[in-house]
Amino acid sequence: MAWTWEIEAWFALTQSRWTDMLEAVEAGHVAEQTHSVGVQLYAHKARAAAGMGDARLVRDSLGRTREARPRYPTRTTPNTTSSLSFFSVATPV
Repeated sequence: MAWTWEIEAWFALTQSRWTDMLEAVEAGHVAEQTHSVGVQLYAHKARAAAGMGDARLVRDSLGRTREARPRYPTRTTPNTTSSLSFFSVATPV
């Protein structure tokens, strides 16, 4: 179920609908807290925060991404289509 919210967050990102993106991220976290999608959702949250110019939320979201990441196995095959490259969004300092 959480991946459904991740996809919704991605569509909101592509349309610069930051509030909708944050709502989808939060719904995804409620739906699933034991799956790697949580890392992806935190990355989306950082993107939305950057789009809104909220530096505090960007830092918090990136921190949560770093905390959550070690709980999941590392890929053995690179996923070049991953939307986890959230550094492509200009983050305010």
